[in-house]
Amino acid sequence: NCNCKVSPTPLGAMYPMPPGPTVYLTSTGFVTESQWVRFIQVVLHRRGVLEVEDSFAHLTRERLVQKYAAEIKQLKVLYINDASYHRPTDMMVKGRSGTGKVGQDGHLGRGPGTWLFWDQALEDLMGVPPENIKMVQLFEKPWLFNRPGRKANYEASSPNVKGLDPADQEAYYKALMLTQDAYDALKEDPPKVGGEAGGSLPGCPSSGKSCADELAEISQLLNDKYQEALDTWCTENIDASDIIVGQGGEVVMLNLAWQCNQSVASRLVAAVRANKTVYAGLSASTMVCAKSMEMTGEIQPGWIEAFAADSKYLSSKQFDVNDLDGDGVKANVLGALPLLESPIAMRPHYSEHWEAQVLAKNVLAEKEFEKETGIQIPDDLVRDSNHGCEVACRLLSLISKAAKDQDRPVFVPIRNGKCIEVTTHYQANKLYENYRAIVEGSTKGGKSKIRHACIIPPGSVVLATSDTGRWSAAKSMEMTGEIQPGWIEAFSAHKESLHRSSHLNHKDLDGDGIHVSVLGALPLLRSPIAMRPHYTEAWAQQVLEKNLIAEQEFEKETGIEIPDHIVRDSHHGCEMGCRLLSLMSKASKEQDHPIFVPIRNGKCIEVTKHHLGGLVYENFHVVP
Repeated sequence: NCNCKVSPTPLGAMYPMPPGPTVYLTSTGFVTESQWVRFIQVVLHRRGVLEVEDSFAHLTRERLVQKYAAEIKQLKVLYINDASYHRPTDMMVKGRSGTGKVGQDGHLGRGPGTWLFWDQALEDLMGVPPENIKMVQLFEKPWLFNRPGRKANYEASSPNVKGLDPADQEAYYKALMLTQDAYDALKEDPPKVGGEAGGSLPGCPSSGKSCADELAEISQLLNDKYQEALDTWCTENIDASDIIVGQGGEVVMLNLAWQCNQSVASRLVAAVRANKTVYAGLSASTMVCAKSMEMTGEIQPGWIEAFAADSKYLSSKQFDVNDLDGDGVKANVLGALPLLESPIAMRPHYSEHWEAQVLAKNVLAEKEFEKETGIQIPDDLVRDSNHGCEVACRLLSLISKAAKDQDRPVFVPIRNGKCIEVTTHYQANKLYENYRAIVEGSTKGGKSKIRHACIIPPGSVVLATSDTGRWSAAKSMEMTGEIQPGWIEAFSAHKESLHRSSHLNHKDLDGDGIHVSVLGALPLLRSPIAMRPHYTEAWAQQVLEKNLIAEQEFEKETGIEIPDHIVRDSHHGCEMGCRLLSLMSKASKEQDHPIFVPIRNGKCIEVTKHHLGGLVYENFHVVP
C-alpha cells in the first residue's frame, strides 16, 4: 500500500500497535466497533502494511476494510470448532442460519436467534474471503483421517496418509463414540451420569477407564505413531495462518479435545509466542487458554469424571510441577491450551450472580501473593475485581509480574460484549503478559480506545540520538564531516574481517550502494538506514540527493510508487525521514542505497523490532 496517499501525521506520535505475541479473550466475540477496529489494525500492523496514521486516528471499521481490502483478502484463518462437536448438527446449523450480516439489527449472528460464528463474522465485518477460512475439529484429526465433512462443524479433509492402518482409525472412532454416548446421557432429563471409570452406564469403556482417558490414550498413541503427518498439517495450517480463532460451546468437551491433542496444542502455543499468528477465543475457547476453567455453570455432576483426562496426558513442555500439583487449581480443570502463563481463570458471560464467588477466589489469590512476596496489593483493587474485567486485568497484571509460584489464580470476569487484549514480551528469559480491556466506542464515530493503552514496546529497542556512537549501528556512517582524507585508509579494516560476522551478509559486503569501508560494524539495524547526526541545513542538499537515488532504486525493483512529498521532505528532519524509511524497509528485499535520516541535536528516534514469518520488521518513530 505504499502508493496510498499519506496524510500529515502529528510529529512524534507513538505507535500503539503491539509488535509482540497477541491473544484476544472474549465472551461473545468482537461485537463493537472499537474491538473490530483494534483487531484489524493489529492484524494489518503484523503484516507490515498499516500506515502510521491509521494506527492512532479515529477510524471506522468500514474505512479500514475498504482501504486495506487487497491485503485482507490474502489473510489465512484457521477456525477451531470442537466446542460444538458433540452437539446436534441441526442445533449448530440453526445457530448459523440467517440472511443478514453478522451484528445487523442487534443480532449476534446473521439473524434472529443466531450466534456469532467466527467465520461468518470475519467474512461479513472484515472482508476475509470464506475460502481463506478453514473450519476444523481436532476430534476428527484432519491431519490423519480422510473425512467427508459435517455441516456447521468441520470441512472435509483428505490428508491421504500413507501407511495408515485401518484398525487404528476404527479403534479411535470407537473411543470417540463413547464420549458421544456419555455426553448424550448427561444431556438427558434427568441426567444419566455415564462415561466415568468402572461405570456401567452409556459411554463407560469396558477397559475400566473413563471415556476421556480411553480417548486420550489412543489419540496420543496415534499422534506419536503418525507424527510426520501431524507435523506437516501443523506447519501448513497453524504456522502459516495469520489468524487462529476458537469457537464457543461446550467448554469441558473442548478442553478434552485439547487434552487429547497436546502435540497440536504445543504447536499452536509455540506459533503464537513466536509471533507467527494471533489467537482470538470466544467463550469456551477463551476459558481453555487459562489456568482454570472451573467457574462455569456447564460443569455439572459427572462431567469432570467422564470428560477430564488424567493429568499424565498433559504435555510436560506446557505444564510444570506447579501446574500439576493440585494446589490452588486441580489438574482436572486446567485449561489444556496453555496460551497464557499468568495465573488467570476466566468467567465469560459474567453477571452479578457470580460476584461473590469471584471476589472470594481473588481474596484467596491476594493472600497467597502477599504472603509469598511480601508485596501489599491495594485493597480497592481486590475489592473491585469482581466488578468487571478492567479492574481484574489490573490486578492480574500486577500479580503475574511479581509472583513466582502462584497457585491460586485471579478470576477475571468477562461480561458479554467485553474483550481483553493480552500482549506478551520476553525480558531476561522471562515471559511477561499485559492484560488490557478494549473499551466500547461509538459505533457511529468509530473511535477506537484502549484502556491502559499499550504504548511501551515489548520487543527489542534501539534508541538513536545525535551521538557519534549511534552511527556504527546503521548501514552507513559515511555522511560526516569527521571523515577527512586518510581516515578511511588508516582506520577502516579490510572487509575480510567482516566476513566473520553472522550479522552481515553477502549483499552487505558487495559494495553496491554502500562501500564496505563505511559499513556500520555494529549492525543492530537491518533496515537500509544511514544517519546524519548533528544535522544542519548545510547537509540538506546532500541528504535529498541520496534519498532520491534510494527512491529510484526502490521503485524500480518493487514497482511501488512512493508519494513525492515524502521523499521531497525527507531532508527536513527525522520525522519525515523515519516515515520514508519505515515505508521502504517493509517492502524492499535487497535495497542497496540507504535512506539518510537527518537527526538534529536534541532529537531521538526509537526503533522497535518484531519477528513475523521468519522476518525482522523495524519501526522507526520520533520520541517527542
